[in-house]
Amino acid sequence: MGTRKHGLDVRPLRPTSPAELEGMGRRLHDIALTDGRPDVAHMPTYVFGHATRPDRDTDFSVADRVSADRAITRGRPAE
Repeated sequence: MGTRKHGLDVRPLRPTSPAELEGMGRRLHDIALTDGRPDVAHMPTYVFGHATRPDRDTDFSVADRVSADRAITRGRPAE
């Protein structure tokens, strides 16, 4: 169970392991490490990680959800 914030049930994002990153996530992570920015390198692990929708207790991919939301705001159906 998560915490309550502004009357909402809030649950933390679950980052993926850096070893499991691939594609763009892997590239962003590697560039940040090469540039000496481990503080930035961990960020793609959250973007390409997972979250739980509290009201339905279902898991989802953060990147897939952001991509779907972006498609909808641009007037295209989500894939």
